Amino acid sequence: MRVKPLDDVGLEAVVKVPWWESEHPDPTIESNKDAYLEACERMKEAITSELSIQRTLFQPLTSRGNVPSFFRFRKYANGVIKNSAGQY
Repeated sequence: MRVKPLDDVGLEAVVKVPWWESEHPDPTIESNKDAYLEACERMKEAITSELSIQRTLFQPLTSRGNVPSFFRFRKYANGVIKNSAGQY
């Protein structure tokens, strides 16, 4: 499973307003803080969910035990993907 990382256009679509910490806060920038932090949290949740799916999917390949055949692994992988479809 390959997930394309966000490019500039995708990042701008998720994080609609910028915010950064500063020694001399600008009220205009400070008004963006809540929206910025919320966008960061949504990205964190999506990444965490994706990592969980990847761990579940590739666990059989990284265990030191019995490595599944390609066909058994494909069936297993399809089940993981189907079961995780509603998590996004």
